[in-house]
Amino acid sequence: MGDGIEPYKLFFNHVRDIFLFVSLDGQILEANQAAVDAYGYNYNELLSMAINDLRAKDASHLVSQQIKDTQEGLLFETVHQRKDGCVFPVEVHSNGVRLGSEIVLMSVIRDITLRKKLQEKIVASELRYRELFKNMSSGVAIYEAQDNGNDFVFKDINLAAEQIDRITKEEVIGRSIIEIFPGVKAFGFFEVLKNVWQTGVSEYFPISEYNDERIVGWRENFVYKLSSGEIVAIYDDVTDVMKMHEQLRVSDQLLMQMDDAILFTDLKGKILRWEGKAEEIMGYKAEEVLGKTVDCFHQPEVRETMTADIIREVNEKGMFVGHIPCLRKDGTKIDIETIVKLVLDIVGNPIGLIGINKPMMQSKQSAEVKST
Repeated sequence: MGDGIEPYKLFFNHVRDIFLFVSLDGQILEANQAAVDAYGYNYNELLSMAINDLRAKDASHLVSQQIKDTQEGLLFETVHQRKDGCVFPVEVHSNGVRLGSEIVLMSVIRDITLRKKLQEKIVASELRYRELFKNMSSGVAIYEAQDNGNDFVFKDINLAAEQIDRITKEEVIGRSIIEIFPGVKAFGFFEVLKNVWQTGVSEYFPISEYNDERIVGWRENFVYKLSSGEIVAIYDDVTDVMKMHEQLRVSDQLLMQMDDAILFTDLKGKILRWEGKAEEIMGYKAEEVLGKTVDCFHQPEVRETMTADIIREVNEKGMFVGHIPCLRKDGTKIDIETIVKLVLDIVGNPIGLIGINKPMMQSKQSAEVKST
């Protein structure tokens, strides 16, 4: 027997995998250094043991379930146990070899602990990604190319996509994007899908307005290709943002035409915008006042309390109406008639203040002209 094993010893003591020669009745006949290192038994101890002595006591059922009869022998996974009692998963590749006049099993055993941990991480990641996919606030749509990239069908969408585009997963899975969104080619998005599928290079599809007979809205898309060949689009509905931008654009045009000094401040009175006739009325350019608080214009007798009083009244009543003793850049005194209101964001939270200001003399003269 020893002579028959000698040819194998030329290599099996220099490999990292465990090599065991086992008789047909299960007795270990030979073991390499990797086996000694892996199991914690010395060489002589291993040769006094049977292969079943290395298997974890609760893992015997795994062998019968996982054995595969291949052309190269038997391939299966099981769990082995070290001398100190620790267990570890292994992959066993066992086949019959002739040693002299006897047939024995040569088993190549690989510790697959790292592989199992990686598989567990992958599974955990898939679960995390599935939860992320399901709960993302952005819409996510997964497409599969058909007809050599001339069409794309839905493989999956998340809840946000259902809400954004007023569709359900059951309605779209397996159907063409052209069927669900007939305006997709005119929108320009179909060409992006095709480019990403052909090149594998991710693309950003900037904010654009989509419309068909069913739905209208502004969308911002990021498109990627997966290793599976599927195309993923992550997108947001930015319709409200675009509407707000349009309102601000119109507001800016109106502000430029107003005869009043328009100030936008944060909630503590720090100046963020200096609009309308503010420069003409107060004598300061925008770059001289941005970042300062409005009390820098107040006359000394009201400087310590006026800003706080205005902010308190706005918070309590929603608006401040009154006059403020101010100083122009050149030092001349001027009384400013002002209306201050809260500025709200798109969901109604206060984000700042707007003040509409005019000299009181101008206000009185206007009133006198109207009365005559």
